[in-house]
Amino acid sequence: MVPADAGRRQAIANYLLSRDSPGALSAALAATSVQPRAQPTVAARRPAAPRAGGNTLVVGDSIGVGTAPHLKRLGNVTANVVGGRSSANGIQALRSKLAGGKYATIVLDLGTNDGSSRDLVKSVREARRLAPNAKIVVPLVNGPNAASKNASLRRLGGNVRVVDVRGKPGPDGIHYSGQGYRQRANHLIAAMGR
Repeated sequence: MVPADAGRRQAIANYLLSRDSPGALSAALAATSVQPRAQPTVAARRPAAPRAGGNTLVVGDSIGVGTAPHLKRLGNVTANVVGGRSSANGIQALRSKLAGGKYATIVLDLGTNDGSSRDLVKSVREARRLAPNAKIVVPLVNGPNAASKNASLRRLGGNVRVVDVRGKPGPDGIHYSGQGYRQRANHLIAAMGR
């Protein structure tokens, strides 16, 4: 059944990004209405020690899917990344995550799928309103209307830190190679001051 397979793939991707928590695979599969297959018993892992700077939340699109795993080395990183996501949909996810916890740093790896710079700026301003005490880190975007979107992002101030990740995207002009995602993560980590 194709939809179940697609749902299972998304659930597994979500699990891989959040495998620090026991039962994450079952929860991810349950959220997609896909029944999990029997899993071997695994001893509970000890949570990673917190790092200075508090919890970090990454909300992103397909570029975030590639970058978030490289940010996990910071410890205390929660990722909510989905391919094809607009920044407005990302803000819905952010709102949901903020209802369940506080984050010192929020990485909004969004904007590529937005139709205009106005949509992206509106979403970043909403993130600032939702988390006024968090450091909000926003990488510059690639793809359609990137110049306009990036110029608008650079005009934001306050608790928003716009980061030029300096990576070169692949042939589609949007997505990166494995090394490119690692480099993006390094630039984001430096911008977080960690």
